[in-house]
Amino acid sequence: MKPELNHNATGVKRPFKLEEIWRIRTRIEIQNVSVWLTTPSLA
Repeated sequence: MKPELNHNATGVKRPFKLEEIWRIRTRIEIQNVSVWLTTPSLA
């Protein structure tokens, strides 16, 4: 059995809390928008 599939093993990451998921998503969205705004339009 693969170690990453063994949920009883020590060192398994706990599931993300909803707050942490949204914090990460928001950070990624802000980065994507800033990259999009700073990229010159090729149209």
